[in-house]
Amino acid sequence: MENPVLLQGINLFWMFKIIQSANHQKLMKKIRKKRLNLMRKINDHNMFLQLYYWNLCYNVKNKIPNYIQPRNRRIWMKRRCSHFWKIISTGENGDADYIECFRMTKKSFDILCEKLYESMKNETNFVREPISVKKKIAIALYKLANCCEYRVVGNVFGVHKSTVHNCVYEFVHAINTVLCPQYIQFPSEVEVIKNSDRIQKKTNVEQVFAYIDGN
Repeated sequence: MENPVLLQGINLFWMFKIIQSANHQKLMKKIRKKRLNLMRKINDHNMFLQLYYWNLCYNVKNKIPNYIQPRNRRIWMKRRCSHFWKIISTGENGDADYIECFRMTKKSFDILCEKLYESMKNETNFVREPISVKKKIAIALYKLANCCEYRVVGNVFGVHKSTVHNCVYEFVHAINTVLCPQYIQFPSEVEVIKNSDRIQKKTNVEQVFAYIDGN
């Protein structure tokens, strides 16, 4: 008669071997899966490098890189409506339109255009008619007075939004270089001390040499 303890030990041994074999199979399956994923990534990377190499060889052969190839434009210039500017530039409605749109009278607008004409005038353009100085100043003032988007101002004056951007920055640069030295002058050291003492006696606030009246 066989020993039951021995049989139990043999059964436990084979159960352990079976479990170990199952775990080994699962482990090998995971390893194979990771290996396949790694091979796919390597193949994709190699394919990308191969395509990039072919594209580079083609560009070098034809001597036309992709980044400088000309873009085919569908139209030369988009037609836009500038009816608003044509009406308001005539001054038929008096100063009402100028004050509402530009925050100044037509007379002040004309004086401003006269003072900034030399710094904002355009060079001769043989391709298309350039924008006049008056229209550029009107575009900049309309943008600064109404705080609307470049696209909205462009639709009002019949120009592209990039043109509005250029007009605003050109106008601000002209103001800073031409009119600012004439009308805004910083005081000297003696004047600063004198004004500071006068303001301190009046308001009891120290180290203030100038202020703006908001009335």
